Amino acid sequence: MPITTSKRRLMLVEVDRDGRPSPSVPFPDLTKPRMATWYADRYGLPLTYFMRILRGKV
Repeated sequence: MPITTSKRRLMLVEVDRDGRPSPSVPFPDLTKPRMATWYADRYGLPLTYFMRILRGKV
């Protein structure tokens, strides 16, 4: 789940059903707030969703 920590910083947290951290990617540490994850969430993920997933190209 994306958690915004400041105006241009975001951290991605993955948890299991019990609330324990369970990252699917071991590197980089996505729980550290970064500007790169904010850009990916703001620009990359919507582009991927609308241009690839909805059109069935994934």
